[in-house]
Amino acid sequence: MRKFVVLLVVMGLALALASCGGSTTTTTAPPAAVTTSTPAGAPTAEAVWTETLSSEAYKSWQTAPGMETPQPAKGPHGKQVQVFVDPSVSATLAGPAASAWPVGSMIVKDALDDSGALVSVEYMQKTDQGWYFASFDPTGKVAAEGVMVEPCQSCHAKGSDGVFSAKLPS
Repeated sequence: MRKFVVLLVVMGLALALASCGGSTTTTTAPPAAVTTSTPAGAPTAEAVWTETLSSEAYKSWQTAPGMETPQPAKGPHGKQVQVFVDPSVSATLAGPAASAWPVGSMIVKDALDDSGALVSVEYMQKTDQGWYFASFDPTGKVAAEGVMVEPCQSCHAKGSDGVFSAKLPS
């Protein structure tokens, strides 16, 4: 079983690395299912879905700059994306220069197909151990979750403190 999990992680990492790095190739499915142990104090996928995503309350948050409407995807998350940032990210964007997003910051990405139908919901939350990532299908089924989980972490390491949709103010 352990070899199978390692094989899944390696395959997912290879796919993610192939889709990152500026490629405009996109897919319509979330990353291959990956599960990891989540450190104490980090969110859990079940809590994230129940408390933040299922009600779609995040859609009342500010959108990431330039994401007021769905935009063409540049990574593995659907054909189009729309990104929402919580108030702590909004405050950081409006504030003075910063070198990192505050612990507790949350970002949600709706991944859409060509017709605008929801393909997956991607969630990030900054923890004191790094970014917690979770990927869900439209019904809330978990495709991937964990702190610093691969393939999410390797790709997002290229962003502004792990974030592609917004740059830290300088």
